[in-house]
Amino acid sequence: MSKLACVGCFNISESNGFTTFYPNEGYATLDMEGQWENWDIGRIYFCPVCGRSLKTLALLTQGDTEKLTKRIKGIFNSARFEYFEDGMDNIFYRELMPLLDSNEVVAVVAGIIDEICPAVASEALRCIGYADYSETHDSRLALLMHCLESSSGIVRDGAGLGLDSLGDLTAIPALKQAVEREANAALCNDLELVINDLETYCK
Repeated sequence: MSKLACVGCFNISESNGFTTFYPNEGYATLDMEGQWENWDIGRIYFCPVCGRSLKTLALLTQGDTEKLTKRIKGIFNSARFEYFEDGMDNIFYRELMPLLDSNEVVAVVAGIIDEICPAVASEALRCIGYADYSETHDSRLALLMHCLESSSGIVRDGAGLGLDSLGDLTAIPALKQAVEREANAALCNDLELVINDLETYCK
């Protein structure tokens, strides 16, 4: 299990089967069935330091893969209604990024990436490549290389951009194989540019 909280974010205490979260604003108790008490309906609780959703943190703490998967799917489903623009911040990015220091979250994303909206998947892969968490580097690298084989060109493009941001030379063989398979000339050129970037700036 990777680290669950950043320093100064909130305290976690366990007693009598309950996990209590004391964020900087408000509080909530989570029972063993995953139900919240003293939780303001409609209010989203985020760590003011790292931005992590406290509800997702609770599921990581519990080690409940089924509920964590449902939570991550919810984040991806909500993103279907967002408009993604290069270089612009968005709600999906802000929700997903702080969770990517957890290999458990990366594993969940890897398990659902092939079944979600290609535009959202592509945005997620850019975010996954841009994340700067050494503890999940290898799992994020594996996911990005896997997505080079996606049936969706939009997803393959996102995987290439993610690998460019990740900056790992070990991705070059997978990228070269992707170039050989790629039927879309523009995307093939983009992947070749990623290879050139890695060879030029990451040695």
